[in-house]
Amino acid sequence: MNYDFPDLTKVTTIEAICWYTKQVVVISKVKNQSGGTYSKEYREALLSWKEELNVKALEERKSFYNAI
Repeated sequence: MNYDFPDLTKVTTIEAICWYTKQVVVISKVKNQSGGTYSKEYREALLSWKEELNVKALEERKSFYNAI
């Protein structure tokens, strides 16, 4: 399934981190859960997206420190 996650090539790392943090809060609240939990597929897709975000953040850090 295709979820509407932000495109990491079009948002800043800070914007992506903020969005991800909000998503974690939303899926953690019991009152917002459907049938007691979000689907395993959604959680796996979110984790995969977060891993891509981590790669982007590490690349930015490396380029920052290489510029110093």
